[in-house]
Amino acid sequence: MIAAQFLDFAQHPKIISVLHRGPIPYITLIKINVILLQLRNQEQMKKVGILSRDLQRRIYVLSRH
Repeated sequence: MIAAQFLDFAQHPKIISVLHRGPIPYITLIKINVILLQLRNQEQMKKVGILSRDLQRRIYVLSRH
């Protein structure tokens, strides 16, 4: 279910570039999903078209661990 929710956002080019760096541990997917859920209230993520810089930074940091 978490993966299914995440897949909606995984189509975004910024996230795709993170995913293509290598496998992401399941716990990281959970953390990203939590971040996305938190940001969903932020203008519905500006209609999902634009990731905020904060989200890009958090995903980048998570992808490094």
